[in-house]
Amino acid sequence: MDEIAWETVRDEFAFDGSWRDIYVFGTTIADWQRMLDSVRSAGYRLTYFRADQPTEMPTKAGDAFPPPDEGDRRLSVSVADVSANCHFFTVEEIEFDTDPREVKGQQELTALFGFMRCLAEATDKEVVLTAENMQKSSFFGPLLGSRRLSIGRSAVGKLGGSEVDGDRPLHLDRGDR
Repeated sequence: MDEIAWETVRDEFAFDGSWRDIYVFGTTIADWQRMLDSVRSAGYRLTYFRADQPTEMPTKAGDAFPPPDEGDRRLSVSVADVSANCHFFTVEEIEFDTDPREVKGQQELTALFGFMRCLAEATDKEVVLTAENMQKSSFFGPLLGSRRLSIGRSAVGKLGGSEVDGDRPLHLDRGDR
């Protein structure tokens, strides 16, 4: 499998005081269920928290969300040495945040893209990686229904003409996880 080289995109993970967010938009509780089932079966190390205390992960996605009078639910997924944390904000979008300082090289980058592919395949929806709370400006995103990974416009401008031709994003062919 061809990979996007770490050196090509490392600046997207330079720590600027903010996290990086992974989003799946337009989700339903059924998408959440498929996502949770998928990350369970993929063999990622999962830790579910309630009030900052580790507890058993609910089987049903609807039970993972806090009741209206409570908050503070979190699922931490260990992706290589990168923690992806989901806070169960709303049923309408799946959001994981990551600390860019944990993406230190090719191994972590490849694992993070593999996690994004896992989410895309589970939900059959586009998955994007953005700067914190910058939902409309993605760095990277698998193209729905494709076996390719796209580098978004914000990253494309930093790659230069030798690697990307103007309006065309760079793609990564997907292989087996």
